[in-house]
Amino acid sequence: IGWLLIEYVIMAALERHKFVRVIFEKGNHDEATAAIVTRFLKRLYRDEPRVSVDDSEAFWHYYEHGKVLLGTNHGDRVKMEKQLGVMAHDMPEAWGRTTYRMMLTGHVHHEHRKEFPGGWVESFGVLPPADAHAHRGGYRSVQQMHALVFHRDGYLASRHMFYPGMFDAKVAA
Repeated sequence: IGWLLIEYVIMAALERHKFVRVIFEKGNHDEATAAIVTRFLKRLYRDEPRVSVDDSEAFWHYYEHGKVLLGTNHGDRVKMEKQLGVMAHDMPEAWGRTTYRMMLTGHVHHEHRKEFPGGWVESFGVLPPADAHAHRGGYRSVQQMHALVFHRDGYLASRHMFYPGMFDAKVAA
């Protein structure tokens, strides 16, 4: 059902947006899986000009939207406190042009948002069920997915949360 959910989310985004950029972040547990999923998505949307699948080998991704600078990475190599420093180093011109900066990560598998000088760093829960490693380790994160909507004038306009049960009927259709 994972493939179907990814496809459903992309198609739902296309209904509301002119362009959809897909980044399937590589993490410490699934670099090979991320590469496979990325190749699959690139092929699936090869004839859809409104979908861009990032198939770079990068572990850090950035996107500038008006006065908003977003960065993503799995979050397993650099502590939360240092994330914005890496962003400022990697994107100095964009850093100077923007007023709202945010790094989005997922490594810790639970929600955590913290403000630092220059912006915010946020980690999210995970959508898939716990794997064997998580189960053995006692990790019991709530399965969830977030949609953040940013206004190009430099602020987070809205936040939406989704849970697996919300998609069951839609994905199966």
